[in-house]
Amino acid sequence: MTVTDDETAAMIAASLAPLIGGKTVVEIGGGIGLLALHMGMYAERVYCIEANPIWSSSFIASLLVNKPKHVSYLFGSADEFAGQIKGDVALFCTHSGLDSMKDAAAMFAPIVFDVYGELIASNPGAFNKTAARLRKIA
Repeated sequence: MTVTDDETAAMIAASLAPLIGGKTVVEIGGGIGLLALHMGMYAERVYCIEANPIWSSSFIASLLVNKPKHVSYLFGSADEFAGQIKGDVALFCTHSGLDSMKDAAAMFAPIVFDVYGELIASNPGAFNKTAARLRKIA
């Protein structure tokens, strides 16, 4: 599931600041692009890639007016952009398709970061135990 509210996006982006500050970030499966917009407060450049046209249309309809120039939203599957953009860090923020997300992220940057995976690992008690277990088989 994509990040769908400002508060969550701001919190995640702030927690990522030490990792992404001053760097080029590629977000795989960025949904409506809200996290990318917030990461733009810390990163030098952000590319948000999303293949689902429903999420993409939501970005266009509600967020494009606020988009800074150094944050780009790319519609299509990640492999369409492989070799065309390069980042310092590639990340994804989802609970499903983890292996394919990791593989896609690895096409763009030497550092691959599973946002939810790292958040869960850092504080397992704060997350739903069933969801955390299911995530391992997703």
